[in-house]
Amino acid sequence: MSASTDQTIRFWDPVSVSFELTDPANIPHAMQRPGYYRPLAKETTKNNITFKEVKRIYTGTDSSCYSLRCLNISNVYIDPSNPDIKSQIEWLIGLKLGKPSQQGKKNAQIGFVCGYGIERVKIEVPALHHDDVVPPFVLKECEDLVQTRRRRIVTAFQHQLPHKIQKIYSQVSLQSSYMNQIRKLFL
Repeated sequence: MSASTDQTIRFWDPVSVSFELTDPANIPHAMQRPGYYRPLAKETTKNNITFKEVKRIYTGTDSSCYSLRCLNISNVYIDPSNPDIKSQIEWLIGLKLGKPSQQGKKNAQIGFVCGYGIERVKIEVPALHHDDVVPPFVLKECEDLVQTRRRRIVTAFQHQLPHKIQKIYSQVSLQSSYMNQIRKLFL
C-alpha cells in the first residue's frame, strides 16, 4: 500500500506471478538469416504482473493521506456453526490531513482517522488463452461474490467485537492488579 500527494491510496499485489509465454528451454529457433538462429526474447503475461496496482482510493481534494499503518486480524470465523472456516482481514488505518487553516494566531490542521478493510481473495476464471479479456459480466459476478463474502466477514467480526473488547479489558485489569501487587512488595 502506498499514499501519495495526488490524494490517492494505492493497493499493490506483491504475490502475483507472470506466466512465461516462451519456452523455458528457449531453444534457438527464430531465424535471423539462413543457417543462423537465435533464442526468442523472453515474453510474459501482462495481466498478472508482480506489484500490479489492484485498487486506487481517492481521499478527496481537501485532504491527503499523511500516514498508513497495517493491522492484521486473523482467525475471523465466517460461520459460527462451522469454526474450521476462518478468514484474515488486513485493516489499513490512515491519517488524512486537511489543508492548514488559520484560526486566530494558531495554525490549525484538521485530521481524520480512516480505516479500510482488505481481504485477499484469489478467484481463477477459466480462459482459452493467457491475457484474454475477461467479459464484464464475469467481472461483475466475481465482484458480487467478493462483496457478499466481505459483508459476511464484517458482520462476523462485528458480532465477535464485544467479546474481544471485553477480553482486552480483562487482560488490562489483570495486568494493572499485578502491577499494584508488585508496587506493594517494593514500596
